[in-house]
Amino acid sequence: MNQNKISIIIPTFNAEKTIVKAIDSVLNQTYQNFELIIVNDGSSDKSYEIIEQYAHQDDRIILINQRNQGVSKARNNGLNIATGSYITFVDSDDYICPDFCSKMIEKIKETNADIIKCTYRTEWENGDGDNWYFSLGGCEYFSKDFIQTSVISSLLGLSNHNLVRWLNGEDLNAYYFACTTCYKKELIEQYNLHFNENLKIGEDLIFNLMAFYYAKNLAIINEPLYRWVNNSSSMTRKQDIKLNRYKLDCIKERQYLCNEFKLGEEYHQCYRNQAIMLGLYQIKYLSLLGKEYTFKEVVEELEWLFNQPLMAEAREQLLLKPIPLKFKPIFFLIKIRKHKFIFYVYYLLNKLKDSFMY
Repeated sequence: MNQNKISIIIPTFNAEKTIVKAIDSVLNQTYQNFELIIVNDGSSDKSYEIIEQYAHQDDRIILINQRNQGVSKARNNGLNIATGSYITFVDSDDYICPDFCSKMIEKIKETNADIIKCTYRTEWENGDGDNWYFSLGGCEYFSKDFIQTSVISSLLGLSNHNLVRWLNGEDLNAYYFACTTCYKKELIEQYNLHFNENLKIGEDLIFNLMAFYYAKNLAIINEPLYRWVNNSSSMTRKQDIKLNRYKLDCIKERQYLCNEFKLGEEYHQCYRNQAIMLGLYQIKYLSLLGKEYTFKEVVEELEWLFNQPLMAEAREQLLLKPIPLKFKPIFFLIKIRKHKFIFYVYYLLNKLKDSFMY
């Protein structure tokens, strides 16, 4: 294994419009001790041909071609052949700043951390965007105690305290993304870490939950070195009535890991609160799908979600006391199983809104 070499893994599926920018952002790094592993996940466009041309020109580029099996399988296949001492990921519709690798290596030399995270800038397809930063009071190095008390609970969901912060508009997705993270390969190999290939949403989060649980320390680079391009064709933005089933699968996996790691009750409350928020989001989301699906289909999907055992557990354990007063009524209605009433209100309001538009 090459000391201080970074393995950069890009899973690719039908990315002919964006893959060039992603690859060029890696090749233009000021730090050049890297290998670029690109996994073509059965693309039907010209992605493979574009990547192949790059691979012929630069022997640091390794191309893996697989039938379409999803982003997790693609990342895992990249992990299996990575030779760097540190590993990171870039999505094929995103890109990284020229000093991404150099600043990661600088922080590695300074801290010898198991995990290094930077921040990111969101960019819309029209070029607009926002920088995102950690709110950590200037500290940039953290021990296992901080990881166990703060990071793990954040990855599991929303603690009672963080639920209030989230309701008040704070962005608490700090540790979710694999693409803003550099992992020590020893950590991945020692604990046989891999991406869950059964998840359609949240595979980053679950990978990070396991990685952070085993990590001894964490270093933060509080700069937006990663560019997350908010692509309208992304799976998480498609009008799919089953979308929140995939999100519930991710919450169930958090529940499983919480039990596997034998974590305390306060950690279990995190994924329960996340399930409640998913339920509220599902109510609002389904109320907007009247044009794509029948009313009967929408109501059946809502009932399916709220009849899940995890949702019943979450309702039973929901604490109303810490909820801000203006949100209490809607959480109370969820707790007493009046989710259909909330849905009908949202649905009728949307119908009225539509009628006034014509």
